[in-house]
Amino acid sequence: MKGFFSFVSYLFHPLFMPLVGAMIILTQIDIYRLLIPSPLLLFIALVLVVLTIFLPVFALLGMRMAGIISSLQLPDRNERRYPLLITVILFTASWWIIKSVNLVQSVNYIFIAGLFTIMLLMILNHFIKLSIHMAALGGLTGLLTAYATLPGFDATYFLTGVLLASGLVASSRLYLHAHSVKEVIIGYTVGFLSQYILLIYLLHPIIFSSYH
Repeated sequence: MKGFFSFVSYLFHPLFMPLVGAMIILTQIDIYRLLIPSPLLLFIALVLVVLTIFLPVFALLGMRMAGIISSLQLPDRNERRYPLLITVILFTASWWIIKSVNLVQSVNYIFIAGLFTIMLLMILNHFIKLSIHMAALGGLTGLLTAYATLPGFDATYFLTGVLLASGLVASSRLYLHAHSVKEVIIGYTVGFLSQYILLIYLLHPIIFSSYH
């Protein structure tokens, strides 16, 4: 069971969630399928793969080899400071690059909300330990829930899948003694609320005009 739950923790690693969320939104909402041409979609995916997955992984491996962190799972709250800072910098770069080539402002909201959540986690990390795995899945849930208010997007199956994944990851973090129940709940709540509230605020003009 330990091997299985370790696999689950890596499979649903927080670094994958921005790419997963962005690709679901950009490929499943009707208006975005019309406004985002395939080359631009591919470019956005490439930027996210390089800046929010590959480079952070290489940075983590470098810090592990240098002894800055004890494990890639970052069990100690103090060890998370530099990885979170690097993630903020790289996510800011990805948002700036995508914003410079994409003219659909409501698409850029995906990355603004993601950056906001990561910065919030970096700030909270100075005071409490919470599950970043669960914050990432909570953020993905909040993202899908917020964009589900737009016409042309049935998020039922995606939300069901994310909720099932959230339960599985929560179980894995608890089984591996990586977090307490409190840390799992706080992480998921922070991720969900930070994404949902900000995105509903940003998307409000579109939501309002769509139903009036």
